Amino acid sequence: MTTFESKVIKFNIDPEKIFGFLGNLNNFEEIMPDQVENWESDADQCSFFIRNLGMLGMWAGDFNNSGELVFQSTEKSKTGFQLIYYLESKDETVAVGQFKILVEVNSMLEMMVRRPLTNFVNLLNEKLRQLLCG
Repeated sequence: MTTFESKVIKFNIDPEKIFGFLGNLNNFEEIMPDQVENWESDADQCSFFIRNLGMLGMWAGDFNNSGELVFQSTEKSKTGFQLIYYLESKDETVAVGQFKILVEVNSMLEMMVRRPLTNFVNLLNEKLRQLLCG
């Protein structure tokens, strides 16, 4: 699997609010970039179409105490992937967070998707900060 990472962003908010927001996949619609179309979701899974990337689906996987939220691809996705959110609590009002997406792609496709997937996870993280921190 190939990994694409967002920038690490500082959140001036209780980390539990971030976990609570990301724990419901309905909320992801609010942080999706403009390229996302055909959004469908419930609390546990979602599917959507991204121009230049195709149809993607994911479900809420593991939420562990180490600050990791793992979202797994569903059969609706053209390729297998994991979207992982890493959240490190600095104290009760400050945290740093980063999205990573691990995708099954060959080296030829990696070059084509590197920029759009890196932009995608950066947009998710920045919109999350803007929405929750103002």
